[in-house]
Amino acid sequence: MPVFLVQQEFVDKSDFFRFFRNREKNIRLLGEFDDRFDVEQHVVLSAVLDSLAAYWEKIEKLRKPLSGRKRMQQFLAKHAQIDIWSRCSHSNLIYRSAHLSQEQQNTLKSILPQHGRTSAVRTFEIDPLLSELVQYKQLKAVAINEEWLEHSCYSQLLYKEYRNSWLHALDPGIKIDVSKFSPVPYYQNYNGQYDLCLPKQFIIETLSAALDSLEKTMPDDIRISLD
Repeated sequence: MPVFLVQQEFVDKSDFFRFFRNREKNIRLLGEFDDRFDVEQHVVLSAVLDSLAAYWEKIEKLRKPLSGRKRMQQFLAKHAQIDIWSRCSHSNLIYRSAHLSQEQQNTLKSILPQHGRTSAVRTFEIDPLLSELVQYKQLKAVAINEEWLEHSCYSQLLYKEYRNSWLHALDPGIKIDVSKFSPVPYYQNYNGQYDLCLPKQFIIETLSAALDSLEKTMPDDIRISLD
């Protein structure tokens, strides 16, 4: 609950977005220092994204409560204003498929043309959208369904590997690139193993875009419950 609103049960739209815009400004300010405040920046960024997604779920009044990962997935799909978060990491799919049957593993690898190829750098463009993967009849035939596939979505990985790691352990899970190497997600090759990198600045810009989108779609006269 926002600290300056502790005594209130509801807040209007302008106060709600003023609070979150101030958090965004603080996140950017933390990045202007050296790496002494890197941990604090990640923690606040993780918490703000998670909180905003939770308020979105409450405002939407969805029929069924969502898990944290699913909530982040649906929130970013609707408000991030970019389809990157709806892509599925091919390396994460292959990694998780180790627990599947050999037939399922072979089927999955057969529809991921990037598997087995070597290159120094791969970008997000090599990864398929979840909406594309669920159309493959071959996957359905071996019982690889949407629920299994979506766990490798960038948005769910953001929640599981980034949000959870920073808020619960003060430590990064998924690799976070803090350099200027790339403005968008990409892969780094470590001895033939490709690790997904989510640039910190890209996550910050996602927060900004989500705030813009949510503010445009929210009625001006809305009163937001802080329960």
